[in-house]
Amino acid sequence: MMFISLIIAAGLAFIPASIAKKKGRRFGLWWFYGWMLFGVALIHSLIMKKK
Repeated sequence: MMFISLIIAAGLAFIPASIAKKKGRRFGLWWFYGWMLFGVALIHSLIMKKK
């Protein structure tokens, strides 16, 4: 069950990473951030300005 949760979290991490990439940020770094702290990373990626 824990393995499935980690896979789902890794998949959800693509959401803030994609938003951040569109705003000129590094995808891999934001994917990891989203994987560790999805809710915080999502809000952060939505409110940050374009680079």
